[in-house]
Amino acid sequence: MDSLEFYDQRQANNISLVERYSMKNGWQYDSTRHKYTFLILGKILYDQLINLPNRPRKNPVSLRYPYRLDYRIRLALPTSQSVIQDQWEIKREAYEIKFSSKFISAENIWELHYDYAVLKDHILPEQVSQFRKDMDKLYDYLEYELNDSDGPAANGENLNIGMVLFGILVFGGSLWVCLKLYKYSPGTVPADISGLKIDGWLILLAIGLLMRLLLILSTTLTGSFGVYFTNSGWDSVLGQSGLKLFTFHFMFLVELAVILFGACFTGLLLVLFFKKRDSFPVLYSVFMAGTLAYLIVDAAVINLFFNLSVSGESVSQIIRQIIAVAIWIPYLNMSERVRETFVNKYGKRTLVDVDSDLA
Repeated sequence: MDSLEFYDQRQANNISLVERYSMKNGWQYDSTRHKYTFLILGKILYDQLINLPNRPRKNPVSLRYPYRLDYRIRLALPTSQSVIQDQWEIKREAYEIKFSSKFISAENIWELHYDYAVLKDHILPEQVSQFRKDMDKLYDYLEYELNDSDGPAANGENLNIGMVLFGILVFGGSLWVCLKLYKYSPGTVPADISGLKIDGWLILLAIGLLMRLLLILSTTLTGSFGVYFTNSGWDSVLGQSGLKLFTFHFMFLVELAVILFGACFTGLLLVLFFKKRDSFPVLYSVFMAGTLAYLIVDAAVINLFFNLSVSGESVSQIIRQIIAVAIWIPYLNMSERVRETFVNKYGKRTLVDVDSDLA
């Protein structure tokens, strides 16, 4: 942002260099976890540390001596909710480490302070094990990750009105489609058959549906869902252009639509399941197959258009969905118990209803 500043403090025996930078798109959207994150890394100190392999050592370890680094990372945050208040120090014969993490409320600043001093030019072999543990601890405190609840998504000025309107339209359309599907009946079950109670493998299927609904709710409540309604989320790949940028924006819209429609459709499936409606096996089979197709297409787009390898989590999701499709779709369409359980048509009155009216 400005020219390099140089200060020679002769009396204090210090030389200071001041550099100022402006960071664009520092907050990065992780499409796998559906989170908007900012990585904090104490790289200047990180590059000075020695990472020893975890094996016995007979020779001393050479250290850069004399050396001392007084290192502060200061971040301006809207709130202190994610600031870890901590403080510790380590004093050894050959080195000293001091660390503190605090929120300065008067400035709305989160300050990470590291003071690393080397007191000798080597570590004795019998001290290597302790040195390795101390360095591992310091490594753990050099890296932090802020999530979207602390960043641009928490700022009302970052609201993307277009995405909000799109989300409202998709949600409204999803509700309309689900209401239409609620009235759907395949008409393959005779009207005089009384359904069996929900039992056996169907209990596991019910648990799976409930877990899926809880996962959707937890994603929404943790704040990661809000990334879709921010300008920062929409602009998180501004470094791209042309087809890549169009593809990202298109997939961004598709992801939001899939989440909203999936939430509505999952609620519909739960209602159909516990009402033992005859449409449940068909609609659940379509839902499972459609989910698998979406996961495969999404992974392929990430790989083909953005030259990114498919994450292990995405591969695991696809494998789990393939297994679920292979188990539940044949079961729902071939099982006699399923056929005799889901028998109620839309608008059908059960024998219990008739008896209560007669009484």
